Amino acid sequence: MNNLRQIIAVTALGLRSIHTRFKSALVIVASLTCVLGVMISLLALVEGLALAYADAGDPNNVMVLSKKTGGLQEGLFIERGSALPRAWVNLIENAPGVRKASDGLPSADAEIYTFIHLTKKSNHRTGPTGLRGVGPEGIAIRPELKIISGRMFHPGKREIIVGAMAQQKFVGLDPGDQVALPDGRWSVVGVFLTGNFLDGDLVADSETLMVGLKQTTYNSVIARLVSPESFEAFERSLTGNPALSVMVERQTDYWKHLFDSLPKAGFYVIFWTVSFFVLMGAMIGTLHAMYAVVDSRTNEIAILRAIGFGGFAVAVSVVLEAMLLASSGAVIGTAIAWLLVDGYAYNGADGVFRVTVDLHLLLVGIGSALAIAFIGALSPAIKASRVTVVEALRAY
Repeated sequence: MNNLRQIIAVTALGLRSIHTRFKSALVIVASLTCVLGVMISLLALVEGLALAYADAGDPNNVMVLSKKTGGLQEGLFIERGSALPRAWVNLIENAPGVRKASDGLPSADAEIYTFIHLTKKSNHRTGPTGLRGVGPEGIAIRPELKIISGRMFHPGKREIIVGAMAQQKFVGLDPGDQVALPDGRWSVVGVFLTGNFLDGDLVADSETLMVGLKQTTYNSVIARLVSPESFEAFERSLTGNPALSVMVERQTDYWKHLFDSLPKAGFYVIFWTVSFFVLMGAMIGTLHAMYAVVDSRTNEIAILRAIGFGGFAVAVSVVLEAMLLASSGAVIGTAIAWLLVDGYAYNGADGVFRVTVDLHLLLVGIGSALAIAFIGALSPAIKASRVTVVEALRAY
């Protein structure tokens, strides 16, 4: 009998008798369920943040920011620090490559972006979220923005629409509620959904908001190009204009650079430190459980070795059993994490985003579990493979 057939036969025999080793099997499944549940929950934060930034831009849109004042932060031009005078906006909106709307006007919008602090529903502490001022074209170049409750704000009025995640996270954001801003209280008139980072923000009319915030400059201009290939001509016309001091980026590149600039190092230090200790615990648990499995299968090994099965097949069956149990624990742990945290509106330093548990994290979990099981079962498997026929029969 060749090695492959022996491995299949021994593994099948071991799995059929797994009910006799219920406690050892439960140790492996339970430990991996707990470990992977914690790991996946932590990784889901970064996964959700990355997806929020990745989906925030449109390849047909460009962002124009100023190079003056506070626009530059650690090598990155950011929207909150940018300041575009009104005199620049007309030049930017009429630059070559900008698409024309049905009314003949440029598909471009001068916008305001700042942070405000609202009270969280979960702990009644305050947390930051974005407040964006947009004009009519700002809505038009965001076709993904859909009002799901209430109505759109009216230009010129102190009205706000709120993202679905912001409404989920903070108190006082239902239609009919009011939000306190520096110039008084603004009425919430609608709730919108985009499927990207904007769902954690509040949106209002830019001109009205500019007056309310006592702001005299815009933070950005977002323009929709005729095609992605129009970017170079658009950029040259603006950066080559001595009357302007601006930088131009595709909207998708802006959000990618912004995500890359986030201080994620601290999170990863915490993640890997926590993961190291819990993984070590799971590995030790697997090691002891598989030694118990080998001891409980002594009689079975005796019979197998006596009728001609090799030590290699026995060793592989031990490893495969551990990996099967570990992957079961990984699936259960990921499923629990998915039920508990997937879709949760998390409020970080850059606003609100949705925690995401997806197929990628499931594969990460299963891969980690298989690695733990392999390492933890290797020593017991070697022990099982070195049992001689005489020793096995003596034990039997």
